[in-house]
Amino acid sequence: MWNSNEIIDDTYMIMGELGRGGTGVIYLAYHLRLEKYVVLKRIKDNFANILKVRTEVDILKKLHHTYLPQVYDFMQMGNHIYTVIDYIDGCDLDRYIKEGYVFTEHQLMTWLRQLCDVLGYLHSQKPQILHCDIKPGNIMITSEGNVCLIDFNISLDEETGSELSGISQYYASPEQYEKAMSIVYHTKTTVTIDQRTDVYSLGATFYHMISGIIPTISGPNTPLSQMGLGYSKEFLEIIDKMMETNKTFRYKNTSEVVRDIDKILRGNSAVVKLVSSLLVTFLVYAIVLVCGFWMYFHGKGMLYLEDFNEKYNDFEISYNSDDYRGAITKGIEILNNVEYRDVFEDDIEKKYTILHYIGECYFYEEDYHEACRYYKETVELGADSSSVNVFMRDYAIALIRTNNISEAQNVIAEARGKGLDEENLKLIDAEIRSMNSDHRGTVTLTTELMHSLDRDISLRAYRLAADSYQKLGEYDSQIGCLNAIVNVDPSIQNYRMIGDAYIKKAEGFHENYISSRKEAYERAVYYYEKVVANEYHNLWDTLNISVSYMELEKYEKAIEHLKNAAAKEENYRIYMYLAFSYEKQNDYANARENCLRAVRLYESSTEKDKHQNTSDVIRNLYLLEQKLR
Repeated sequence: MWNSNEIIDDTYMIMGELGRGGTGVIYLAYHLRLEKYVVLKRIKDNFANILKVRTEVDILKKLHHTYLPQVYDFMQMGNHIYTVIDYIDGCDLDRYIKEGYVFTEHQLMTWLRQLCDVLGYLHSQKPQILHCDIKPGNIMITSEGNVCLIDFNISLDEETGSELSGISQYYASPEQYEKAMSIVYHTKTTVTIDQRTDVYSLGATFYHMISGIIPTISGPNTPLSQMGLGYSKEFLEIIDKMMETNKTFRYKNTSEVVRDIDKILRGNSAVVKLVSSLLVTFLVYAIVLVCGFWMYFHGKGMLYLEDFNEKYNDFEISYNSDDYRGAITKGIEILNNVEYRDVFEDDIEKKYTILHYIGECYFYEEDYHEACRYYKETVELGADSSSVNVFMRDYAIALIRTNNISEAQNVIAEARGKGLDEENLKLIDAEIRSMNSDHRGTVTLTTELMHSLDRDISLRAYRLAADSYQKLGEYDSQIGCLNAIVNVDPSIQNYRMIGDAYIKKAEGFHENYISSRKEAYERAVYYYEKVVANEYHNLWDTLNISVSYMELEKYEKAIEHLKNAAAKEENYRIYMYLAFSYEKQNDYANARENCLRAVRLYESSTEKDKHQNTSDVIRNLYLLEQKLR
């Protein structure tokens, strides 16, 4: 229990209690540094898997949407974990319903469309986020009259599993309720939870708002369109379809709901225009003359904003899908578009977020000089952001990777003055040790950071330790770190890293250790199959999995992957390994054809990679070509 005016973590001043939830008291607090009100909510007690909790909260921290509260941080206080989120000034729909408010159709459609918009955003995340607890009490109406969706449920609030967590009986879909009961009674069920679960719960919420009747899950609910409630039949039929008991007949996603809402809005707009033109034609002409220019430029601005949001969402999808090259291209295109200048002036956070993401992409591609350039711009533009310390940390680490230690030290000193915490400073110190080839010292520091409550710091520590273990030749320890990473963040980049680690482990065995080499290559194949299943995999991924299959003498699998690559691009390496694979199968005709093609492409190549290991392979290619003559 905290008391009013108590300072928590040197950052939050407790203002008082807002209420009580299933996990304890919810507090209103004042963020001393950001100078704004926030909410502290307890989400877990006696947690067993701190990395899982950190992952869940970190997912929430990355969400940015007009109709969602911002999640700023989370804290561990003894055996309790608290989230820190925006304080929303307004009332929830539950209160409006209890006080007997009657909503206009325009209000209802506006709010329904806004909620569909935010749910569509959550559903588009990777991994997908399902709210799973939509009800009137979890929908706030702000002082501006817009919605804010709170308490989205990704197994943060209960201990019995994500499908059961926080289930609200009157608003839960039939399949969600069945899933919950199977958990309670330990029975098996084949039902699945998907986007349609949220569609149902949203429909059930509006059913209650419109009719004043609490929906029931035990029997059929009387369709709204049969009640004579004074709303348009078309609108009520949307709610009825959202609440179809059989989800096959329900809307598949919120985009379909929005489509039907827009049909009604367009129809209403057409009627209004017709009536207005008959009654006030002269006035309309006058308004057109006076306001024409304003409407033109305002309309253009709205079109630019709509276009910007579409491009920005596409950019985020590429970034979250590990399509770093695509994200860089799309991000730079957005930044260079002069039509978005006003958008950035109104929302500077969008601009420095794009800059930071581009810097991240270059960092993951190991182009640290370009990463520095974009991180520096991020720091300059986001100087007043609550994330400025993270931006400065990333900039300092990229500078260290370019061996610009002196400039990195200047950035570190400035960040320290702005309050950069000890864990981030220790992470930077580990980067410096790694750059100085003090790999054992790097491992010591990063081991301490692996248990950080900050998921980003923890994952960076694991990656840095894995890199140091690789350079020390301790492949099992390296793989242990990478396994911890993929269990929390199963991304293409992390699968690639662990697949590559197994290849290096296999190559480290003497040829006599046949079973050990085979086991390592099999693990490499397991992870690289996950990589190449992603549409954003690259040629090196295909070559790595193909060579691994060749080492396992599974030449058909190698050929299959190489042919898929050949259909997309011309590269001598593809045909070179095809030639080797066919030769191992005694298919000399195909071996010769691909060998000659590889030699021809290599001779005309401008790159001609002259690294020693590649030169050895090319030498073998020429030997094969001579053998097959």
